[in-house]
Amino acid sequence: MIGTGADVIYENNASVSTSFVTNLEDDRFRSAPELYRRVKEAMDEVLKETRRHVPKYSYPDEVVTSTMLSNYSKYGVDFRASRKETAHIRQLESQKDSGKAIFGSGYLISEAKAAEKAAAEKAAAEKAAAEKAAAEKAAAEKAAAEKWTLSEKEKEIIKGLGNG
Repeated sequence: MIGTGADVIYENNASVSTSFVTNLEDDRFRSAPELYRRVKEAMDEVLKETRRHVPKYSYPDEVVTSTMLSNYSKYGVDFRASRKETAHIRQLESQKDSGKAIFGSGYLISEAKAAEKAAAEKAAAEKAAAEKAAAEKAAAEKAAAEKWTLSEKEKEIIKGLGNG
């Protein structure tokens, strides 16, 4: 096993932390800093050529985009609107002169729904903060975890490794 953990974006746009397996070496496993560097450089070059920078936009409370809904889903926040509470749009009037549009289109929502959306955004932000705090707590617990030691038998096995 060659553990690189290099992020590779495959043809189907799946981004996968990629490592490798080979039968061409005697090593059971190893790190490969040079391979990691080369894969990363190659991916950076491919991305530079194929991806354009996607700007970040801020929209009024009365606009919902698929990115917003994805964020709510990620953090377990249920937010919905019926057809009668929404109007599909591809861009805001204020975007027309600049030739910009809403990525993936969006929806105008009622003022009442906008208030619900604000609550959904707050809940998602709180859950994101809680998730971050939980990750930090888990890291602290791992650092404070009971440290296991090797037995004499395991030490003897280790002494015999590589001597044959």
